[in-house]
Amino acid sequence: MGDGVRLERRYDLAYLAIERPSARNALTPAVAEALVDACRALAEDRDVRAVLVRGGDDFCVGLDPDESLDPLSDLDPAAALAALPMPTIAAIRGACHGAGLALALACDLRFAARDATFALPDLVQGGFPTLGSSQRLPRVVGRAKALELMLTGEPIDAAEAYRIGLVGQVVEPDVLDATALTATRN
Repeated sequence: MGDGVRLERRYDLAYLAIERPSARNALTPAVAEALVDACRALAEDRDVRAVLVRGGDDFCVGLDPDESLDPLSDLDPAAALAALPMPTIAAIRGACHGAGLALALACDLRFAARDATFALPDLVQGGFPTLGSSQRLPRVVGRAKALELMLTGEPIDAAEAYRIGLVGQVVEPDVLDATALTATRN
């Protein structure tokens, strides 16, 4: 795919990854466009049964402050993920903040490594919640908890994310992919 995104297909499973480790997988317009393009390709691939979405040491730290998305742009990788006709599973390590959390929320299932942290700091940073996160978060964790996360911007750890229903399971980092893959096979 290029532009910081890798799409691989293995048998009936697709792996979609943001690959900008030096920027903690921060989302840029080019990455957003590559994610949307990858989702378009996946939507047309009738052989793919499920999509595993992942980052590296960090899932996605949010928007790149040097190259933020135009809020009026049609580029919405979270909407593209949510629209896929097959199940999407997020395997989350490290930071899953801002736009990264929006991408995870767009997935059908979310699994977290114990080292994962989740935050929606957009409001406290003077911005707006991005990519539909202010709509999806209350649906997943309830209105009160969503407001708390958005208004404080404070990160929560994986255990708290599990407790509030943001993720379905928390595992050790070395078994995260295997755990998520098991979900794709069921």
